Formats: sequence, C-alpha cells, structure tokens
Amino acid sequence: MDSQTQERLLEINREFYAQNASSFSKTRRNVQPGVRQLIPSIPHNAKLLDIGCGNGNFALALAHAGFQGTYLGIDGSTAFIQEAQQAVALLKTTAEFRFQAADLASPHWVEAFQPGSFDLVTCFAVLHHLPGKALQQAIFTQSGLLLRSGGELMLSAWQVFQSPTLTARILPWESVGINSEQLEPGDILLDWRAGPASEQPACRYVHVFTSEELIALGEAAGLSLNSEFYSDGKNQRLALYQVWEKPVAPLG
Repeated sequence: MDSQTQERLLEINREFYAQNASSFSKTRRNVQPGVRQLIPSIPHNAKLLDIGCGNGNFALALAHAGFQGTYLGIDGSTAFIQEAQQAVALLKTTAEFRFQAADLASPHWVEAFQPGSFDLVTCFAVLHHLPGKALQQAIFTQSGLLLRSGGELMLSAWQVFQSPTLTARILPWESVGINSEQLEPGDILLDWRAGPASEQPACRYVHVFTSEELIALGEAAGLSLNSEFYSDGKNQRLALYQVWEKPVAPLG
C-alpha cells in the first residue's frame, strides 16, 4: 500500500471519530464478551498498556474486577481520552489509571515508553483500523518492544463477514474516491450509523484479518501465540481474539 492511500484511509477514520465520537461511545458502554473472558487471567498487580483505549470501558471493567496495578490507556481520539478520564475519576480504587493521546500511525508514539516496561499490552478492536501491512506489523513489533520477557499481548480483530448485518453495510470504495486496486485483500469500507438508514453514511476503514495473517505478524515480531478463540456478536464469532507471549530471554 502506498503512503498516499494509507494516509487517506487514516483520514477517513479520523473524520469518523471526530464527527461521531459521542454517539459511537454510547454503543460501547460495556466490554465485549471476549474481553470479559480474558479479564480473569490478568494479574491484579500488572503494569498494563491499553492501545486504543476508547472511552475507558475496559479500564472500568478492570477496576470492578479488582485490578490494583498500573493502567495506561492511549488513543488517537482526544474526545475518548477526556471521557475516559472523567469516568475513572469517579472510581474508588488503589489502582493507578492514566490516559493520554497518541497517534498510533506515527512511529514515534512508542518512544514515550521504556522498552520492557509493561507486563501486558492490550489492543482490542484497534488493529483492523490501521491500514497497510507495514503499520500493522509495526504495532506488533512495538508491543513486543514494550513488553517485559514473559509479558503478554492480548488483541482482537473484527470478523465482519460473520455478520450479515455488517456485511450489508460494506460500501464501494468509489464512494470515497479510492480505487480498490490501491488496497490490500481484506480492506473494506464499513458504514456505521447511529440513526436511521436515511442518514448520511458514516464510514470507517476496516481490514478483515484472517487468523493466518495475524499469526504471521506476531511471529515476525518474535512473539509466540499462546491461545486463540472467537467471541462476540450473536453467533459468538464476530471477533477473533489472540493472546501472544514475549519469550523469556535466556540467562547469561
């Protein structure tokens, strides 16, 4: 994927969240079943980086599950960051919850953190909004860099074609002036609307990953796949979840 096409796709998603952050956030009050399934396996004292934290619903779920560690959520939407900060401000907890804006499309966001400084990195429903194999690989590689030896990366990616409703909302790329030949297999333009179908389409770029694609990215980053499962949606297959581990460095 060339840089011009990548930037256009990133801009489509930036425009979506700038225009629809509030209404979209109202549909994300609770964490997905797949995330709930993983929460019990998260150590209560972990140092956790949440990539694409959104409105803070995962942070709240952790707090309610007894999390007592250090949580840092990053997101490209300042509206989401503000909402997340307001939400955790009401918590009565000994855990530390912080949020900050970060541009995941920039190679420099990772420079704000020390390598090996996190026990766990989470990246739920984020990777599929980042266009191009190079950028997707960078997120895996950067996550691995930030993890300590033995640390884990937990992620999820939408499986849009498992939902007839979402599949019916796929729009032609010509509607946003993009030639489909400039894209990669699995790239789609998804219409999300907070109201009636008569409203103006609210478009987002999504890449529909196969399990094999994600495994190739993780292995290229030097990580080892621990587990994989499907969850969410009416058929419990709307998202693919994976848990990766950074191999323990040999002694000496």
